[in-house]
Amino acid sequence: MNLGIIVESTPKYGGEWHNSINVIKRLKLFLPKDINIRIYCINAKSIKAMQSYQINASFLKINFFDKIIKFLYRRFFFFNISTSFEKKLIKDSIDCVYFTNFSANLILVNKINFIPTVLDLAHLNFRNFPEVGGKVFYNREWLLKKFLKKSFLIISDSKKLKDKINKIYKIKKDKILIMPYLYSSSLKIKKKNSLFNFNFLFYPANFWKHKNHDFIIEAMRILKSKYKLKCIFTGYDKGYLNNLEYKIKNYKLKNDILIYKNSSDIMLNNFYNNCEAVIMPTFFGPTNIPPVEAWFMKKPLIYSHHLKDHARDAALYVDPLNPESLIKIYQKILDKKIKDQLIFNGNKRLELLENQTLKSIKFIGKALKNKKSFDKN
Repeated sequence: MNLGIIVESTPKYGGEWHNSINVIKRLKLFLPKDINIRIYCINAKSIKAMQSYQINASFLKINFFDKIIKFLYRRFFFFNISTSFEKKLIKDSIDCVYFTNFSANLILVNKINFIPTVLDLAHLNFRNFPEVGGKVFYNREWLLKKFLKKSFLIISDSKKLKDKINKIYKIKKDKILIMPYLYSSSLKIKKKNSLFNFNFLFYPANFWKHKNHDFIIEAMRILKSKYKLKCIFTGYDKGYLNNLEYKIKNYKLKNDILIYKNSSDIMLNNFYNNCEAVIMPTFFGPTNIPPVEAWFMKKPLIYSHHLKDHARDAALYVDPLNPESLIKIYQKILDKKIKDQLIFNGNKRLELLENQTLKSIKFIGKALKNKKSFDKN
């Protein structure tokens, strides 16, 4: 049995990239040894990045002919031919393809079983954000409605999302597995670095509007007058960084909010190890990676209140529409008993998520060995 894993993201994708790395490492570790895994990258530059995680990958090119097929399929829906994309997989004797995200390249797979990943349905609830509105909304809906029912299995990030996929797209629950986000294997708990001689909150997130960095900027105007506190942002610009930098400059917070773009794994480790707490006032969910990494790094978590299903009792919650809600929450972080309890609860929460991941991987292994029992249609 040969399983092909398709990775379309690059390090610039942030959580999507790290989730792909995490999934590959855990599948390699926990799938039965007689299931051979082969990794393919759509972007050739990702192959070198994979090597830094001790993962060997091959380049899977989408040629001009394949692009035409994708274009025509969206308009006429009658193509049922092997593309060069799929021919390469067939040549490599791939029995099933695992996409680490939900991709338009599903169009190119007609004869091989496939397993897509659905990490959120934010486009249904937050169409006001440019990253999921307009054409993005319609493209996502078209793909979900067209290919979920054709999937061999479907990977979701949580029970909440699984139930939503079942209800909205009429997919049988036994076809949807829960594979929670987990922490990056590059994270290591180390002693504090003397270079950080100040207290700071840490927000690791690419600069999208939905990540809600604005919330922290507004809150810091109040917090900085009461506490000796800074905040560090790190991530790749997704079109919203200029807005944030303008606001930070206008509010005279350049010394209070520090921006580190495109941070390396070493820098991420430094930020996690030295921060007072991890903060994530995002709008999108139902789950995210930074909370899980906060639990692994034994740091208290400040999170958006509408995402309580993810963090349960392992976070303190803010209203992402009300920056002043951070004031009272930060006061609680200063209480050692509360801080220690959050870290303890986070460790328990992480253990549950890891067990769920192991359970789902074992199910995938059994399903791949007995794939005739699953109806692709």
